[in-house]
Amino acid sequence: MPGKCRGWTLIEILAVMVMVGLSMAYAANGLEDWLLINRRASQLNQLQSILRTARLTAMVRHQAVVLCPSRDGKSCARNWNLDKLLFEDHNRDGQRQAQEPILRRWPAIPAGDNLYWKAFRRSWQITFLETGMTDHQNGTFLYCPLGYRSDLARGLVLTKLGRIRTTRDENQDGLQDGASGRPLRCKP
Repeated sequence: MPGKCRGWTLIEILAVMVMVGLSMAYAANGLEDWLLINRRASQLNQLQSILRTARLTAMVRHQAVVLCPSRDGKSCARNWNLDKLLFEDHNRDGQRQAQEPILRRWPAIPAGDNLYWKAFRRSWQITFLETGMTDHQNGTFLYCPLGYRSDLARGLVLTKLGRIRTTRDENQDGLQDGASGRPLRCKP
């Protein structure tokens, strides 16, 4: 039967289509995670730069400065997802007065992501003293891409000395550990 044509059966075509569909779905999910990981890295690098700028500003100006989230660009709020505000704190009360100059503003994090500051003392703001140290504040910034994905959460630990380090997964459980050694978890 030299002239007989060979072709694909319906079962073979369906099997190939299922494999291609599953491969595309897996690749799309992997791409989304890759984009989230890169956005997280970018946002944490920016936050680390903001903290270093605030610390250096206090040291150069020989003046206490406050870094806080701000809804209106003039006063502090408590939600770290908002814009960030840096101002001189002449009377060291942690609140911006009209005569205290605004030194810098930074934009909010991307919508849908969450940024938390878990700290000892005044958890809604950070005061850097002219020595570069914080005003007895230490804690962890927790960045949660897409709101509540603890598996992708990462953090920055700020010490009382004003030093910054990234969180690590010390116990290899798949979750980063905060300054206290407990796993970082994003809460809904």
